[in-house]
Amino acid sequence: MHAIIIYIFIYIMSKYAALYLYLYILFYTFARKEQYMWQEMSNPAILAKIGRRLKDIRIKQNMTQGELAERAGMSILTVANIEKGKPVSILLFLCAIRELGLLENLELLVPETKISPIELKRMQGKKRYRVRHTKDNNHE
Repeated sequence: MHAIIIYIFIYIMSKYAALYLYLYILFYTFARKEQYMWQEMSNPAILAKIGRRLKDIRIKQNMTQGELAERAGMSILTVANIEKGKPVSILLFLCAIRELGLLENLELLVPETKISPIELKRMQGKKRYRVRHTKDNNHE
């Protein structure tokens, strides 16, 4: 796991300085064995932490809130709300992280599901689109 993170870290470090900071923080978190700290935080605390990180990255890129707002097609107030950890729509959040060069990090957040060859053979083209519980097998 650490080797993959280090590989991604080195690759992106050569491409984007802002991503270097993000991945350094991510690697540092794993190195300290605190990968479960997000689970222990409240949703408002998570939003505030993400907002602070995005602000740090914006400043490191020498970009004002106004410049980010103009590039992302949003108001300065929306950028300020993101950085303060206030709730905004996912669309506006995506616009902001795209302009900061962080969009590729979504692969780490929401990785593609991998199906084993055995499971793939068993499914024979049957892809699950939803989960349905029967009355006999009620998962409450």
